[in-house]
Amino acid sequence: MAYTFVRPILSERFGISGSAVGWLLLGYGLCGLVGNFLAGALGARRNLLIATALTTVLTALAVLPGGSATGGLLLLAWGLAYGGVSVALQTWFLAAAPDDVEAATSLNVAVFCLSIAVGALAGGRLVDSLSVGAALAAAAVLTVAAALVAHRKECSS
Repeated sequence: MAYTFVRPILSERFGISGSAVGWLLLGYGLCGLVGNFLAGALGARRNLLIATALTTVLTALAVLPGGSATGGLLLLAWGLAYGGVSVALQTWFLAAAPDDVEAATSLNVAVFCLSIAVGALAGGRLVDSLSVGAALAAAAVLTVAAALVAHRKECSS
């Protein structure tokens, strides 16, 4: 919901120029790669950690005062946290269907793509009707919900 609007978030909320956004997105991707490996190493408790980290970063992006250093550091932290999402989701899907890996993987890809589309649509509606900050706040609320689901799942495991 929020990632679709990274450029406006960085430029409008934090005053980061267009050329710097490209470099920050490269850093986001590199941090995401690191987050991917960290999530794999964390094991079973990673889901709650990832959801909590995403909630914290998105909330900070929505409420902290602007400044290019703040915006840049938060974007890199966002990349690090989000890098673990694909590992966590794939692990969940495979655990749910250990005897049907192909179906679980296909379902994971479908759900991931659908969530990107629905998130972009909902975020776009919020940005158009309210502000970029509203999309960030809504994304943070949804990550709180994800953290609660992750916590419940981890407690029942």
